[in-house]
Amino acid sequence: MKRLFVLLLPILLLTTCVQQIGVDLPDASEKLVVDGLISTLPGPYTVKLTKTAKYTTGSDGTNFLVPGATVRISDDAGTSEILQETSPGIYKTQAGGIQGQVGRRYTLSIETADGKKYQSQPELIKATPAIENIYYEFVEGSPGIEEGFYVYVDTRDPAATEDFYRWNWVHYEKIQYCFNETVPPSTTPTILTCCSDCWEIKRCNGCVNVASDRLTNGALISRQLVAVVPYNSRSKYFLYYEQHSLTREAFKFWQALEDQSKNVGGIFDKPPATVRGNIGNVTDAEEIVLGYFGASDIKANGIQIDRSTVAKNPSGPLPVVAPPSSGPPPPCYPCYESILRTPITPPYWVE
Repeated sequence: MKRLFVLLLPILLLTTCVQQIGVDLPDASEKLVVDGLISTLPGPYTVKLTKTAKYTTGSDGTNFLVPGATVRISDDAGTSEILQETSPGIYKTQAGGIQGQVGRRYTLSIETADGKKYQSQPELIKATPAIENIYYEFVEGSPGIEEGFYVYVDTRDPAATEDFYRWNWVHYEKIQYCFNETVPPSTTPTILTCCSDCWEIKRCNGCVNVASDRLTNGALISRQLVAVVPYNSRSKYFLYYEQHSLTREAFKFWQALEDQSKNVGGIFDKPPATVRGNIGNVTDAEEIVLGYFGASDIKANGIQIDRSTVAKNPSGPLPVVAPPSSGPPPPCYPCYESILRTPITPPYWVE
């Protein structure tokens, strides 16, 4: 048990007396955090396992990866696959391995290196309709309004079913230079071209964008905002976007996270609470497990946003100066696959 000592100064500073108060703070137990999804798009699929850190460790609440686990995805038809750990705490299915199908239920099973066993509730893949239209509009910035290109989709909700949706996006930008750093003892940056095609990746990290058909059942869901593209350049901006189907339980989970993300600390905000997902300890129902294992039908596509049509100047910095074109060509730098870059042509990419 840790003790935190708080120094209280009298409000009016009428005395120099300082009172010391000891406050008992319980140590927060570590919790397993699970982030995973299987879908109707071809794999590989990824499951990420981390654990929350105690605030007394000085880690500022960061999560720690959980290596050495046995992770399995199975369906209600008897198909299953054990995921391979490709890096600490990151588990992937094989290319061409298990793939989600509409109407099937999928379960995630985990056994950690210390022998603890966890399992998700079976998650049904529900069908999601096609996106009928995607379009964008430029909005100038003003107090409380972010400037940029607002990207909207239209989709027609089925009347016969109760439906829930989530939208996600990834931005890919083709780059020419893969290295731009100052290497001591030099004081000028070294700029190297990419040895192959290369794309930088910006994901919708932390974004929660969900909706239900409670008020639109059987009607057109119109002008659903998917993303706001910044106007920091006149170059084209490629956006890969997805529409996910959700179960009622998954919708409640993501909606709770969305509500918490909108809290600004006002007196009328809901108090923060632990958002429990669909995963539990097989032998200890009291253990709290964070995160969610989802199963979705996904409709995906891409769109190029032409940012050269706006009359005003963009807000971004000047472009990086290229190395001199005269003389022998400089060495190139590899485009390493990571969460920030890829040498693989993105889906739906157009030059």
